[in-house]
Order: sequence, then C-alpha cells, then structure tokens
Amino acid sequence: MPEYGLTSWALELRPRAIEIHVLERAFRNMIVPIIGRIDNKCLLLDLRTVLDNEIIELSSSIVRFFGTEKELP
Repeated sequence: MPEYGLTSWALELRPRAIEIHVLERAFRNMIVPIIGRIDNKCLLLDLRTVLDNEIIELSSSIVRFFGTEKELP
C-alpha cells in the first residue's frame, strides 16, 4: 500500500441509458482509448493522467460517444 496519496480530480460519468461496464468497455475500444475505473456505479476518469493538450480530444470523444455533438471551444 502506498504511504501517501496523490491529489487529483476525476470526471465522474453516470450514464442512464447504458450499463457502466458497457461504457467502460466501449471507451477502452475507441481509436484513442479512454481508460477509467468503475466505482459506485459510475466511471471515473482521473484527470491527473490527461495532459492539457489532450482535454479537447477527450471531451470531444465523450460528446461524440453520447451523440450530442456540439462545438467545443
């Protein structure tokens, strides 16, 4: 067990129309995989692992997956 925890932020996804394990598998199988962990019926994406220049690509992939495509800044 680690002695010290690392401070981080997580994006919590709680889909209503899809089972959480199906979402996790679908994200892992994307062209650019999105890797998260399941906790308490939600998918957590640890943003400590996302570089600043990857944020737009990550958010665009999530928006496309859920079918609510809109322009991001």
